[in-house]
Amino acid sequence: MQRPIPLNALTLYADLDQSLAGGTGAPGTISRRQENGQRRLYATIREGLRRRQVYLGSVGDREAEAAAQRYRVDMEQARQRRSTVSALKRLGIPAPPLEAGRVLEALSRAGLFEAGGVLVGTTAYQCYPCIVGHMLPSASLVTRDVDLSIARIAVPRLSALGRPLEEILQEADPSFRADMRGEQAPKSYRNRAGFSVDLLTTPGRRDEPVLVKGLGTFAVPLPFMDFLIAEPISAVALYGRGVRVTLPSPARFALHKLLIARRRTLQRQKAPKDVAQAWALIEALGAFDADALADGLDAARRRGGDLKAIAGDVEATLASAGSSTS
Repeated sequence: MQRPIPLNALTLYADLDQSLAGGTGAPGTISRRQENGQRRLYATIREGLRRRQVYLGSVGDREAEAAAQRYRVDMEQARQRRSTVSALKRLGIPAPPLEAGRVLEALSRAGLFEAGGVLVGTTAYQCYPCIVGHMLPSASLVTRDVDLSIARIAVPRLSALGRPLEEILQEADPSFRADMRGEQAPKSYRNRAGFSVDLLTTPGRRDEPVLVKGLGTFAVPLPFMDFLIAEPISAVALYGRGVRVTLPSPARFALHKLLIARRRTLQRQKAPKDVAQAWALIEALGAFDADALADGLDAARRRGGDLKAIAGDVEATLASAGSSTS
């Protein structure tokens, strides 16, 4: 059984989640300058590796001073969130590595999660411990990619953001470039160090990549992605001041992992890792939130086919484990 996370850590995480759920301003440092005989107020805002300045107005102007005070309040709240993130990491809660954290922050700031993007893959798994109340094996592994899934129904909302994904990712690392490979629009992005960001989507009548026009990219459809990202949840990635992301429900994530492990024909060496991560989530969720696990199993049974069979196997294993300990 996985080690439970202490109550004080879960409380800190819940406070951080609540703070981010209310929305965050743009924290900025305030400076005064003498220009053309006037003293002027500016806010310097950091966005990833970039900084930009916002002119607020003249020193002493009521609206300018009020705007400056809002930036100061946002900065103090950001400092408190950063302190909470640091405290959680000191308690051993897993956090994404630096490159992944920067990418998640850029995606979140651009509104991709709010518009319907769902984080999947290893980076999502790293965000689950406080969601399921237990430490998870391999949650601190360094990953070299971020996988973002987009339901087809969410494509118009993401397109409406109107910013190329390459431009968004360059806020995390200016060396990010689209991996064209002869395509009209990319499906993957890579930085100079080889870190990649891949776009996925739910299956449709055809297997062709789906254009997300406003982001200037394609998303690759994968089988069962619709099961994985249905009913997603919000979570916090422990990077910087905390990054609000959207994840698959942990039960669906675990069942999808078991499905992928069963169906693997290539890269079969990854199957044991998939199974281990899936069962770690199932056991933790069963102890921490049995109703959420039951909901996921019900959804798999309703889907039928391989997912129904996997749900049956999971229930049989859990029942056997329960009877052996009683």
